[in-house]
Amino acid sequence: PAATIRGALSQGAQLVSLGDGRYGYLPRLIEGSVLRLPLDSWDSTSHRLIYPHDVQQVLWPSFFDIQKRKLDRPARMRLPSGDEALVPLEFFGAGAWGSHLSSALVRYLVDQRASAGDALIIQVVDGEAGVCDVRIDSVSQGDELALPRRNRDLADAAHAFLRGNHSRVVPIWDIIVGLLANGAYRAAVPPDPLEHVLSRDKRFVDSGLSAWMLASTLPSMRGHVRDTQRLEAELAGMFAPIGAPSAGTGQTLQDLVRHLTGLPGPPARRGAPT
Repeated sequence: PAATIRGALSQGAQLVSLGDGRYGYLPRLIEGSVLRLPLDSWDSTSHRLIYPHDVQQVLWPSFFDIQKRKLDRPARMRLPSGDEALVPLEFFGAGAWGSHLSSALVRYLVDQRASAGDALIIQVVDGEAGVCDVRIDSVSQGDELALPRRNRDLADAAHAFLRGNHSRVVPIWDIIVGLLANGAYRAAVPPDPLEHVLSRDKRFVDSGLSAWMLASTLPSMRGHVRDTQRLEAELAGMFAPIGAPSAGTGQTLQDLVRHLTGLPGPPARRGAPT
Protein backbone atom coordinates (compact mmCIF):
# COMPACT_ATOMS: atom_id res chain seq x y z
CA PRO A 1 0.00 0.00 0.00
CA ALA A 2 1.10 3.56 -0.67
CA ALA A 3 0.92 4.45 3.03
CA THR A 4 3.29 1.60 3.91
CA ILE A 5 5.77 2.70 1.24
CA ARG A 6 5.61 6.31 2.44
CA GLY A 7 6.17 5.18 6.00
CA ALA A 8 9.20 3.11 5.06
CA LEU A 9 10.73 5.92 3.01
CA SER A 10 10.20 8.45 5.78
CA GLN A 11 12.54 6.42 8.00
CA GLY A 12 15.48 6.86 5.65
CA ALA A 13 17.30 10.17 6.07
CA GLN A 14 19.37 9.39 2.97
CA LEU A 15 16.33 8.87 0.72
CA VAL A 16 15.69 12.24 -0.89
CA SER A 17 12.81 13.55 -2.96
CA LEU A 18 13.72 14.57 -6.50
CA GLY A 19 10.56 16.67 -6.76
CA ASP A 20 8.89 14.61 -9.49
CA GLY A 21 7.56 11.69 -7.49
CA ARG A 22 10.88 9.85 -7.55
CA TYR A 23 13.43 9.47 -4.78
CA GLY A 24 17.16 8.98 -4.83
CA TYR A 25 19.89 7.74 -2.51
CA LEU A 26 21.75 10.79 -1.22
CA PRO A 27 25.31 9.37 -1.37
CA ARG A 28 24.74 8.72 -5.09
CA LEU A 29 22.97 12.01 -5.77
CA ILE A 30 25.87 14.08 -4.43
CA GLU A 31 28.47 12.50 -6.73
CA GLY A 32 29.84 15.13 -9.09
CA SER A 33 28.95 17.97 -6.73
CA VAL A 34 31.62 20.66 -6.32
CA LEU A 35 31.91 22.65 -3.10
CA ARG A 36 34.11 25.38 -1.68
CA LEU A 37 35.76 24.99 1.74
CA PRO A 38 37.17 28.38 2.80
CA LEU A 39 40.45 28.15 4.66
CA ASP A 40 39.61 31.10 6.90
CA SER A 41 38.85 28.65 9.72
CA TRP A 42 42.08 26.70 9.26
CA ASP A 43 44.19 26.82 12.39
CA SER A 44 47.74 26.39 11.10
CA THR A 45 48.97 25.67 14.62
CA SER A 46 46.62 22.84 15.57
CA HIS A 47 45.97 21.92 11.90
CA ARG A 48 42.26 21.98 12.61
CA LEU A 49 39.62 22.92 10.04
CA ILE A 50 35.92 23.62 10.68
CA TYR A 51 33.42 22.48 8.05
CA PRO A 52 30.47 24.57 6.87
CA HIS A 53 27.17 22.69 6.77
CA ASP A 54 27.25 21.87 3.06
CA VAL A 55 30.78 20.45 3.08
CA GLN A 56 29.98 18.33 6.14
CA GLN A 57 26.86 17.03 4.39
CA VAL A 58 28.66 15.82 1.25
CA LEU A 59 31.58 14.28 3.10
CA TRP A 60 29.32 12.50 5.61
CA PRO A 61 25.89 12.17 3.94
CA SER A 62 24.64 9.75 6.60
CA PHE A 63 25.26 12.15 9.50
CA PHE A 64 21.56 12.51 10.38
CA ASP A 65 20.62 8.90 9.75
CA ILE A 66 20.07 6.33 12.48
CA GLN A 67 23.15 4.61 13.87
CA LYS A 68 22.82 1.33 11.97
CA ARG A 69 22.68 3.17 8.65
CA LYS A 70 25.59 5.51 9.29
CA LEU A 71 28.64 5.38 7.05
CA ASP A 72 31.19 5.41 9.86
CA ARG A 73 34.35 6.14 7.91
CA PRO A 74 36.76 9.02 7.30
CA ALA A 75 36.57 11.09 4.14
CA ARG A 76 39.27 10.26 1.58
CA MET A 77 40.68 13.38 -0.08
CA ARG A 78 42.72 12.76 -3.22
CA LEU A 79 45.27 15.53 -3.69
CA PRO A 80 46.87 16.81 -6.94
CA SER A 81 50.22 15.62 -5.55
CA GLY A 82 49.02 12.03 -5.79
CA ASP A 83 48.76 11.70 -2.01
CA GLU A 84 45.55 10.73 -0.25
CA ALA A 85 44.45 12.34 3.01
CA LEU A 86 42.11 10.53 5.40
CA VAL A 87 40.09 12.96 7.53
CA PRO A 88 37.69 11.87 10.28
CA LEU A 89 34.69 13.90 11.39
CA GLU A 90 35.31 15.40 14.85
CA PHE A 91 33.22 17.51 17.22
CA PHE A 92 34.99 20.64 18.45
CA GLY A 93 32.24 22.05 20.66
CA ALA A 94 29.73 24.89 20.26
CA GLY A 95 28.12 23.18 17.29
CA ALA A 96 31.37 23.06 15.32
CA TRP A 97 32.32 19.93 13.37
CA GLY A 98 35.59 19.54 11.53
CA SER A 99 38.81 17.57 11.34
CA HIS A 100 42.40 17.62 12.43
CA LEU A 101 44.14 17.51 9.08
CA SER A 102 46.46 14.69 8.12
CA SER A 103 50.14 15.35 7.47
CA ALA A 104 49.60 14.86 3.72
CA LEU A 105 46.95 17.58 3.56
CA VAL A 106 48.92 19.96 5.78
CA ARG A 107 51.98 19.44 3.58
CA TYR A 108 49.92 20.20 0.47
CA LEU A 109 48.54 23.42 1.98
CA VAL A 110 52.01 24.53 3.06
CA ASP A 111 53.50 23.73 -0.35
CA GLN A 112 50.74 25.77 -1.99
CA ARG A 113 51.33 28.65 0.44
CA ALA A 114 47.69 28.62 1.47
CA SER A 115 46.50 31.77 3.20
CA ALA A 116 43.32 33.48 4.39
CA GLY A 117 40.95 33.97 1.47
CA ASP A 118 42.04 30.76 -0.24
CA ALA A 119 39.76 27.73 -0.35
CA LEU A 120 39.82 24.01 -0.94
CA ILE A 121 37.70 22.92 -3.89
CA ILE A 122 36.08 19.56 -3.20
CA GLN A 123 34.54 17.41 -5.94
CA VAL A 124 32.68 14.32 -4.77
CA VAL A 125 33.73 11.14 -6.58
CA ASP A 126 32.11 8.43 -4.45
CA GLY A 127 29.58 9.65 -1.90
CA GLU A 128 29.20 6.35 -0.09
CA ALA A 129 32.94 5.75 0.30
CA GLY A 130 33.64 9.43 1.00
CA VAL A 131 36.12 9.79 -1.87
CA CYS A 132 36.67 13.28 -3.26
CA ASP A 133 39.19 15.16 -5.37
CA VAL A 134 40.62 18.22 -3.63
CA ARG A 135 42.62 21.18 -4.91
CA ILE A 136 43.38 24.65 -3.67
CA ASP A 137 41.79 27.75 -5.14
CA SER A 138 43.87 30.85 -4.56
CA VAL A 139 42.17 34.19 -3.97
CA SER A 140 44.61 35.72 -6.45
CA GLN A 141 43.54 33.47 -9.31
CA GLY A 142 40.50 33.15 -11.55
CA ASP A 143 37.61 35.35 -12.67
CA GLU A 144 36.73 37.66 -9.78
CA LEU A 145 33.14 37.95 -11.05
CA ALA A 146 32.53 34.20 -11.40
CA LEU A 147 32.09 33.54 -7.69
CA PRO A 148 29.51 36.31 -7.07
CA ARG A 149 27.53 35.05 -10.08
CA ARG A 150 27.67 31.50 -8.76
CA ASN A 151 26.57 32.65 -5.30
CA ARG A 152 23.60 34.40 -6.87
CA ASP A 153 22.65 31.21 -8.73
CA LEU A 154 22.76 29.22 -5.49
CA ALA A 155 20.70 31.87 -3.67
CA ASP A 156 18.10 31.75 -6.46
CA ALA A 157 17.92 27.95 -6.13
CA ALA A 158 17.53 28.24 -2.34
CA HIS A 159 14.80 30.85 -2.79
CA ALA A 160 12.88 28.55 -5.13
CA PHE A 161 13.32 25.65 -2.70
CA LEU A 162 11.99 27.63 0.28
CA ARG A 163 9.13 29.09 -1.73
CA GLY A 164 8.00 25.57 -2.67
CA ASN A 165 8.53 24.08 0.79
CA HIS A 166 5.58 23.17 3.00
CA SER A 167 7.25 24.85 6.00
CA ARG A 168 8.03 28.53 6.35
CA VAL A 169 11.04 27.84 8.59
CA VAL A 170 13.49 25.23 7.26
CA PRO A 171 16.72 23.92 8.83
CA ILE A 172 19.74 24.69 6.72
CA TRP A 173 20.69 21.02 6.43
CA ASP A 174 17.30 20.30 4.80
CA ILE A 175 17.87 23.14 2.34
CA ILE A 176 21.33 21.78 1.51
CA VAL A 177 20.05 18.25 0.91
CA GLY A 178 17.31 19.58 -1.36
CA LEU A 179 19.79 21.64 -3.37
CA LEU A 180 22.27 18.78 -3.63
CA ALA A 181 19.56 16.39 -4.80
CA ASN A 182 18.56 18.78 -7.56
CA GLY A 183 22.09 19.39 -8.84
CA ALA A 184 22.57 22.93 -7.53
CA TYR A 185 26.21 22.18 -6.64
CA ARG A 186 27.28 20.70 -9.97
CA ALA A 187 28.59 23.86 -11.64
CA ALA A 188 32.30 24.11 -12.45
CA VAL A 189 32.68 27.16 -10.18
CA PRO A 190 31.65 26.16 -6.64
CA PRO A 191 29.78 28.73 -4.54
CA ASP A 192 30.62 29.98 -1.09
CA PRO A 193 29.08 27.98 1.79
CA LEU A 194 25.29 28.26 1.73
CA GLU A 195 25.04 29.95 5.13
CA HIS A 196 27.42 32.68 3.90
CA VAL A 197 25.37 33.10 0.71
CA LEU A 198 22.03 33.36 2.53
CA SER A 199 23.35 35.79 5.15
CA ARG A 200 24.34 38.26 2.42
CA ASP A 201 21.04 38.12 0.55
CA LYS A 202 18.16 40.27 1.81
CA ARG A 203 15.62 37.74 0.55
CA PHE A 204 16.47 35.44 3.48
CA VAL A 205 16.24 35.69 7.28
CA ASP A 206 18.23 33.66 9.80
CA SER A 207 15.48 32.51 12.16
CA GLY A 208 17.90 30.95 14.65
CA LEU A 209 19.00 27.40 15.42
CA SER A 210 20.49 27.00 11.93
CA ALA A 211 17.10 27.51 10.29
CA TRP A 212 16.19 29.98 7.54
CA MET A 213 13.07 31.54 6.10
CA LEU A 214 12.10 33.92 3.32
CA ALA A 215 12.10 37.59 4.32
CA SER A 216 8.66 37.91 2.76
CA THR A 217 7.21 35.73 5.53
CA LEU A 218 8.88 37.62 8.39
CA PRO A 219 5.99 39.98 9.26
CA SER A 220 3.83 37.05 10.41
CA MET A 221 6.75 35.22 12.06
CA ARG A 222 8.51 37.88 14.13
CA GLY A 223 7.41 36.34 17.42
CA HIS A 224 8.61 32.89 16.37
CA VAL A 225 11.97 34.24 15.26
CA ARG A 226 12.44 36.17 18.50
CA ASP A 227 11.58 33.12 20.62
CA THR A 228 13.81 30.81 18.58
CA GLN A 229 16.78 33.14 18.75
CA ARG A 230 16.34 33.40 22.53
CA LEU A 231 16.17 29.61 22.78
CA GLU A 232 19.30 29.36 20.66
CA ALA A 233 21.18 31.49 23.17
CA GLU A 234 19.89 29.37 26.06
CA LEU A 235 20.84 26.10 24.35
CA ALA A 236 24.31 27.43 23.60
CA GLY A 237 24.85 27.68 27.34
CA MET A 238 23.20 24.35 28.17
CA PHE A 239 25.27 22.42 25.66
CA ALA A 240 28.60 24.13 26.17
CA PRO A 241 31.31 21.65 25.11
CA ILE A 242 32.09 19.26 27.96
CA GLY A 243 33.16 16.35 25.81
CA ALA A 244 33.21 15.05 22.28
CA PRO A 245 29.82 13.56 21.39
CA SER A 246 29.44 11.27 18.41
CA ALA A 247 27.51 12.21 15.28
CA GLY A 248 24.61 10.32 16.82
CA THR A 249 24.64 12.76 19.74
CA GLY A 250 24.59 15.62 17.24
CA GLN A 251 21.47 14.11 15.71
CA THR A 252 19.84 13.84 19.15
CA LEU A 253 20.48 17.53 19.84
CA GLN A 254 18.99 18.46 16.47
CA ASP A 255 15.92 16.36 17.30
CA LEU A 256 15.64 18.21 20.62
CA VAL A 257 15.88 21.55 18.84
CA ARG A 258 13.16 20.51 16.41
CA HIS A 259 10.94 19.39 19.28
CA LEU A 260 11.38 22.58 21.30
CA THR A 261 10.94 24.96 18.37
CA GLY A 262 8.39 23.13 16.28
CA LEU A 263 10.75 22.95 13.34
CA PRO A 264 9.75 20.15 10.98
CA GLY A 265 11.68 16.93 10.65
CA PRO A 266 12.53 15.43 7.23
CA PRO A 267 9.52 15.79 4.92
CA ALA A 268 7.36 12.74 4.25
CA ARG A 269 8.79 10.87 1.31
CA ARG A 270 6.66 9.44 -1.47
CA GLY A 271 7.44 7.26 -4.44
CA ALA A 272 10.26 4.77 -4.94
CA PRO A 273 13.99 5.35 -4.66
CA THR A 274 15.97 5.44 -7.87
